[in-house]
Amino acid sequence: MKRILLSVVFCLACLSAFATGQESDVIYYRGQRWRLLARPADADSLLSDALAKSLPQDRCKSTANWGGYVGYWSVCGGMLVLDSIWIENLKDGECVDATLPKSFIQQVFKAYDEKGVVVTRWYSGTLRLAQGNMIRYEHDGWNRNYETEMELTVHNGGVVDSVEYHNRIVCEGFDLESLESLSLQALKEWDSLQLGFLPIAKQYPQLNGKERIFFVVSDFSVDPQGNLTDIAKVSCHAQLDEKLEQQLALEFKRYLMNIRPWKVLYIKGKYCIPHPGTWSIPIRLNSQ
Repeated sequence: MKRILLSVVFCLACLSAFATGQESDVIYYRGQRWRLLARPADADSLLSDALAKSLPQDRCKSTANWGGYVGYWSVCGGMLVLDSIWIENLKDGECVDATLPKSFIQQVFKAYDEKGVVVTRWYSGTLRLAQGNMIRYEHDGWNRNYETEMELTVHNGGVVDSVEYHNRIVCEGFDLESLESLSLQALKEWDSLQLGFLPIAKQYPQLNGKERIFFVVSDFSVDPQGNLTDIAKVSCHAQLDEKLEQQLALEFKRYLMNIRPWKVLYIKGKYCIPHPGTWSIPIRLNSQ
C-alpha cells in the first residue's frame, strides 16, 4: 500500500496532472483531412460566449470536450473558414450525432459572414494540424504530438505561412511518465529509481532521521542515443542548509544523467524526452 501511495504522490506531483486531453476539431488543408489541435472559435471570448449560449443546451458534453461541439474548418483562397459544427444531441438517454444547419452558423457568426462563408477574421495566431499516429500524449488540452504536424500562421483569418514537421520515436528507454502508472512494472522502476539513490544519500549524515526529501527537476537536454546531456534546473527541498541542498541537487542531477538510455523523441526538429516539463520527485530515505 505504501508503494502505491508513493506512486500516486508522484503522479500528482506532475504539474499537468489535473488537466484533461481535449478532442480535436477537424480541418481540410491542401486536399487532406487533418486534426486541428485548437478551438479557433474560442479565441474571441464574446464570440465563444455567443456560440455556447446558442448551441442546444441538451447536447452531450464530456471532460474531453467541455464545449460539446466539434468545428469543421478549411482553408479556401488562403483564408481560414468555418464550414460546419457537429454536436451530439441527447435523445432518449443516448447521444445522437447531429450537424447544425448552415443558417445557425451564419446567425451566430454573422459579423464574419462574407457572401455565405464564415471567414475567421477574428483569429490571429498559430494553429497546429496533425496526422498519423500519436507518439506523445499529455493529459493537458492538446499537449500531444503526432507523426506529421503542420503549423499554420494565421493573421486576421488569412494563412500567411506554414511549416511541416515529421516527428518520431528515436530511442526507447527510461521514461518519467511511465512511473505515473500503477502497473507492477512501473512500481518496480519506481523502487529502482529510489533505491539507486540511497547509497548516495547515506554519505550525508545530515539526512539521518529524515524519511523523505524532494527534488524538482526541469529543462532536460538529451541526445539521439538516449543520454541526458544536461538538466538545467535541479533543486533539493529537505529543510537543510542551503549549500547542502545545492550539493544534494548536484548529486541527484549526476544520478539521473547516469541512467541510460532514456526514451527520446524527435519533435519539431529537436530531440527531447516525452515529458520535458517540471517534475517533483520524492525520494524516501529508507528501503522499507
